[in-house]
Amino acid sequence: WLQEQCPSPTDPNWPDMLRSGVREIHASLQTVACSKGLSMDDLACTLLLAIVTPTGAIAAHLGDGGAVLMRSDGELRMLSVCQREGAANRTAFVTDVDWEPNLGLALQRGEFTGLAAFSDGLEAGAVNGQREPHPGFFQPLFAACSQHPVAAATKDLREFLRSDHLRAHTDD
Repeated sequence: WLQEQCPSPTDPNWPDMLRSGVREIHASLQTVACSKGLSMDDLACTLLLAIVTPTGAIAAHLGDGGAVLMRSDGELRMLSVCQREGAANRTAFVTDVDWEPNLGLALQRGEFTGLAAFSDGLEAGAVNGQREPHPGFFQPLFAACSQHPVAAATKDLREFLRSDHLRAHTDD
């Protein structure tokens, strides 16, 4: 789907294009469930699709977790974050029958040098009380990724995620 019709932040139809893509994902999961004799609940999963171009970023988001962008000047911007509604510990899944009203669509214009996605387990450390990116979480993360080869950045990331300080603020 993305190869054939990748939406751009400058295309005024980007929301419809992302919605259409998520419909295709939902339908594909239904096909898999039927072919394997499974229920959609057996395949329950969240979705975070982010597309970053030279002119901006767009996202489609179902469920928990989120995505943060970094500009070349180091400014952090939230691209997408879980909007919890209703019962605690309940999230929307792309496999839900009624997924569409829960689909979050987001647009950020500008030039970005970094994108980070995070799970619900890291949300408490990654996002502050105003639902904004926490610089103490993301700035070291982006710095490590930009200054080291992949292998070294992976090692630094593993150490960061296993640190006592981060574990004190998260539930994963």
